[in-house]
Amino acid sequence: MSGPVIVNHIGPEVSEALKAHPSQPRVLDDFEPKTPGDLPEDVEIVLTRALAEWRECWEDSDAPAHGLPNLKWVQTFSVGVDRYPPWLLEGRMVTNGRGMTARAIAEFTLAAILLREKPLVKVSATSRDTWDQKAFPGRVNGKTLGIFGYGAIGQEIVKRALAFEMDVVVCRRSAPPADAPEGIRYVTSLDEMIGQCDHLVISAPLTDETREIVNATMLAKAAKGMHLINVARGALINEADLRGWLDSDPEAFATLDVTWPEPPVEGDPLYTHPQVLLTPHVSWSGDTIMPLFVEKVLKGLDAYVAGQPPEGQVDLKRGY
Repeated sequence: MSGPVIVNHIGPEVSEALKAHPSQPRVLDDFEPKTPGDLPEDVEIVLTRALAEWRECWEDSDAPAHGLPNLKWVQTFSVGVDRYPPWLLEGRMVTNGRGMTARAIAEFTLAAILLREKPLVKVSATSRDTWDQKAFPGRVNGKTLGIFGYGAIGQEIVKRALAFEMDVVVCRRSAPPADAPEGIRYVTSLDEMIGQCDHLVISAPLTDETREIVNATMLAKAAKGMHLINVARGALINEADLRGWLDSDPEAFATLDVTWPEPPVEGDPLYTHPQVLLTPHVSWSGDTIMPLFVEKVLKGLDAYVAGQPPEGQVDLKRGY
């Protein structure tokens, strides 16, 4: 007797691992779905990712006519669940990719900070005529790094920042975890932190409360020359206000790995703004991510077939 029916939007590595699982699931592979919402009536588990096509079947009226009566569990590759239609998630167990990409994103963040403080390419010499010691790289140690969003990503960033002897300020509303490293200052709002930061990392989930939290009012309080780094969701920042802030402070800079919409529309000023480093949502990438996802899915499937909920469920009301 076969096990649960699983739709797999992720990749062949996941498919191979699932098919070897003792529960003998029936795996339906669709790695590049044009209509990801076209799910069979008997599907119990959906493994999916932040496909652009999900936006094309967002409304309740786009859900399958049969209503997915057997769907119990949705596992997303992404950490954020804001890119999936509510009809897919609501009333079901939802788990995400929390923690899988945290180290890769932390490395990306530190690379952005180092690139800003120590732009070695700009000071490199290509001939005797360019051997000019009037321009020098800056420093990282002693600079203030603010972290807005102290989940798995924020915690990995902090580890690396402390190794560089940065002054770290973390924004969180609840008490710091018992195992939090020493040397961190805590505040309870972005408003308290933004005026202190040489570098400010946005790594919080997108919720109704955080949407466009980085806006003109907030940026007016930013320290002069602040470097803003967004590795979370583009909609956390009001883009028009961001451009206004950059234009008002020629020393300010933004590293944006995410935007809204994504990608930006053709002709968007972000593509060519001299104070913006724009990357196409690649901060998560790393060669260990797929094995981590496979491990997470198999562990979750073990729990599912034993009648237990998979670990790390998303609170849909909070959005993470």
